[in-house]
Amino acid sequence: MSNVNWRQMPEAQWGGCTEFRVLRAIVADTLAPGISEAVVRNGMIEETFELLSPLAGEGRTYAIKEVGDNLWYHETARKALGGDTGGPTEAVQLNCYQRHNQTMILPIVSLSGATLNPQADRRGALAIATLRVVDTMNPKNDDLWRGVEKEHKRNAAAVLHDHLAALGSFALGEDIDFSQATKALASKHSTRRRKPHVVDANPTDSLRERLVPVSPWVLEMIQTTAVENLGSGGQLLGKKMIR
Repeated sequence: MSNVNWRQMPEAQWGGCTEFRVLRAIVADTLAPGISEAVVRNGMIEETFELLSPLAGEGRTYAIKEVGDNLWYHETARKALGGDTGGPTEAVQLNCYQRHNQTMILPIVSLSGATLNPQADRRGALAIATLRVVDTMNPKNDDLWRGVEKEHKRNAAAVLHDHLAALGSFALGEDIDFSQATKALASKHSTRRRKPHVVDANPTDSLRERLVPVSPWVLEMIQTTAVENLGSGGQLLGKKMIR
């Protein structure tokens, strides 16, 4: 990836042909040395909250940037889970993959037995797909895997595929291409090294009163998984946080 100079890529190269090698070069160049899995898990939860819960008045530019941040954490999680997970090769085009890989492998089943439709509930699908990546790094919540066959639970390749599929589907629902988001990510880090956002306490402090409502059981899963991973205890998602 050293042959990809993403900091000096001409404007014309930031189009539909942008490949995963560019995204991975950005992550490799901006990843802080010695980053812990805890930081990755915390950051992944926080970035998903920010994408699903835009501030009032924030527009398309903000959403594109947040998709880029989520792609950064996806690739960082991929590294944490071993790197070789059977995911897209570096030569695969970002936008092509996004459009043709929106089907999730693992079912999402609520506590009552209802199956979530990822296309009808993109927010819920992305929330659960993110939590499953986090739970694969730090197993805590078996309820996330309801309806999933035992041999497929916490399978790195499957959970990373589903996270990328859910993120891609959500982004397309907002008319955002992965290449646009990667360009925004590159612009953000063109003059500085990545400083991962570390959540020291409540991961939702920056999101009070603006969490976009999702299915109640998905909201409960977010709360449970966040508490168990961050070890902060207490209730993270109170009534004041639901708009």
